[in-house]
Formats: sequence, structure tokens, C-alpha cells
Amino acid sequence: MSNTSGDVLVYRMGAGCDLADIEEGNVYQGKVQGFANFGMFVQLNDRIKGLVHKSNMKGEHKERDSILVRVRQIRPNGNIDLEEVQIQVYQVQNIERKSTTVQIADLAGKIGKTVAIEGEVAQIKQTSGPTIFTIVDETGTQNAAAFIEAGVRAFPDIELGDIVKVIGEVMRRNNQLQIEADLISALKGDDSDAVKARIEKALDKRSEPEDIPLLVKSEVLEKLRPEMKKVAKIIRKAVFTSQPIILRHHADADGICSAVAIEQAVVSLIRESGGDFDADYFLFKRAPSKAPFYEIEDITRDLDFSLKDHVRFGQKMPLVLLTDNGSTEEDEPSYKIASVYDIPFVVIDHHHPDATIDKYLVAHVNPYHVGGDFGITAGMLGTEVARLINPKVEPLIRHLPAIAGVGDRSEAPERALF
Repeated sequence: MSNTSGDVLVYRMGAGCDLADIEEGNVYQGKVQGFANFGMFVQLNDRIKGLVHKSNMKGEHKERDSILVRVRQIRPNGNIDLEEVQIQVYQVQNIERKSTTVQIADLAGKIGKTVAIEGEVAQIKQTSGPTIFTIVDETGTQNAAAFIEAGVRAFPDIELGDIVKVIGEVMRRNNQLQIEADLISALKGDDSDAVKARIEKALDKRSEPEDIPLLVKSEVLEKLRPEMKKVAKIIRKAVFTSQPIILRHHADADGICSAVAIEQAVVSLIRESGGDFDADYFLFKRAPSKAPFYEIEDITRDLDFSLKDHVRFGQKMPLVLLTDNGSTEEDEPSYKIASVYDIPFVVIDHHHPDATIDKYLVAHVNPYHVGGDFGITAGMLGTEVARLINPKVEPLIRHLPAIAGVGDRSEAPERALF
């Protein structure tokens, strides 16, 4: 219990330590938790506490005071008998529970075990009980629950976007995996950069759409394939990083067909990607625009919802996807407002585009860009993009391009092929 210089060695228990890490005779740092007629209770960490009998107390204390205690006995039932010690000169040694760092995709096989994961904080949601941290790594999304007091923010230094290491026990609650977090620490410097680069590289590869054939033979659609794949990749990456998606569309048959196709693909992908059982409710919203463009009223409502969700639920600002509108100068005032908040926009449209619009967009699928015209409807484009987002939904959306073509009175040869 002494080091080479003769100073007493005092141990500080890490958040992940439990009873198995305690040794009789050792001295530990603790914190006074409360009092009883027969003594006081001392916490060695959030998992471990013991009793100092009043006959073994050396001074007056109040709750949350720091204190040094020696472990006198660990009883068969797990109760720990402590005695207060007063030491002037000592050295502190941290004790951390050894935990295996695993990927989120492997957690199902680790139930009941203490593990570590490394990833980016995608959401911080304060409930009436624990604080829920949504963590994203290169393989998936996982919630970690941390509890101090009911409704009190755990690990307040951790912020949205931090690269962190989470240590805790893997549990199954309400038929969903969850990590009961003992420790969440922000990685810094090279450690943070290495994890971030690893995640970014893996997510970039994971977000890449499958190279599947088009539903019909079309020179225009074939020329649009690279931009459609770009849009699909942006949307897939938003899903994998728990970024909310707002889908706005023209309120006619063509716009609705395009939006419904994309909705089917996005919602199914969210459900496949882990996280909360109701994640699609929080991470995806679809709404029609009254006008055939993205007007001020639309951006005002979308910003209102997004900023409230950012404050209340710790969500990222959204990716906004416009379909069957978004290509014309009438949309520009709304884009200018959104640019203040660095909100990314993606457009899938078949109306003639104005030259001033593309500077506000991260991607833009439009048949006019490749020599086509409005005959290639938004419903046709949206369905092809939806298949790239998640090919599994094709049987559910295969009919939508035909409906869009009829509803929009398309005269393009592709209408007959769908």
C-alpha cells in the first residue's frame, strides 16, 4: 500500500469499476453520500458504496464531502465495511475497469458485459430520467443512457459532435439494445482525429449506393445517374449519422409520388440502422408545399421545428430535400434564409432551372441539366433515387412513376415504359 518514496497509495475508482475491483486493506478516495444513526455512507464511485460505522469516523462531515477510507471488510452479501483515515501525504492511483473496445454492430453479442465504444455524438436527449446520448460509429447507431439524478443532465461537458469513448454495460430494455454508460469521455487531439477519420472513411463507403440498373431504358435518366447516386449517397449518410431529414414536395400527383417513394426508402433505412424504435418519427418529416416552390412560409415552419428539436432533443440541424420544386428563382429567398443556419439542400425537380439556384444546393437532379425536359417527371426521378437509397423498397414503389406520368400528363417516351 506504499510506494518507493514511502508515501501512502490511495486509489480512485473509475466509473466502470465494481465490487470485484475492491481489495480489503486498500485506501480509497470517496464522497459522503448520506448519514444514519449508526454511521455514514460513502460512495467510491456511482456503483460502489460502503458504510463507515460511527465508531470509525474521525471528524464531522456533510454530504458530498471528499473523504479517505480504508476497506476493513467485504461481507459475503457484498456490503463493504469502511473506516475513515486521515493521511497528509499520499499519491493517487486511478483504477479503471478494463473494457474491450467493440463496434456498435457487435453489441448484440455482448449483453451483460462491460464494453467500450468510440464514436461521434449525434444527439443528446434529456428525459425525465436519464440523459440519452446517441452515438454513431462506422457500423451503426447506438443509444447510451447515463443517469445522475432524475431529469439532470449527465456528463454536461459532452457536446453534440464530440468524438467520445463510452464505457458501460450492454443491456436490453424494451427489446432494444442500450448501453448503461458509466463513463463518457471526449477524445482529444490525435485520438479524436484518428477515430473521426476512421468513421468518416467507413461511412463514406457505407453510404455509397449499390450500382443497380434503372427501371427503364432512358438516355436522359442514364445521364442523370451520377447525380442521382450523389443525392442517394447524401441521404444515406444523413440516415447513418442520425441527421434529421425534412422532405418538402409539390402538392400534386407528381410531387406526392416522388415524395412517397423517397419516404418509403428513407424510413425503412432509418429503421434498419438502429437507435430508438421510433427514430423515424424524430428523424424524418414529410410535408407538402402549398405553392409550386419552397416559399417563405415553408422555411419559417421548417426552421421553427428544427431549432426547437435542436434545443429540446439535441438534434442536428436537418438535411432538406425538395422534390417537384426547388429549381427556380422563386425558391431563392428561402434558400438565403436557410443559409444563415448552414442547412444543406438537395433538389429533385423537373421544372426549368434558373442559373442562380445551384450555389445554394449540395446536389440537384434535373433533366434540363442533361438535355432533357419536364417530360421526365419528379415521380420518375424520385423513384429511381429511392431505389438507390434502399433497393429493398422497389416492390412498394414500382408503380409510382406511371402514376406520376399520367398525373403530370407527361409526353416523354419514358412514360410508356414505366
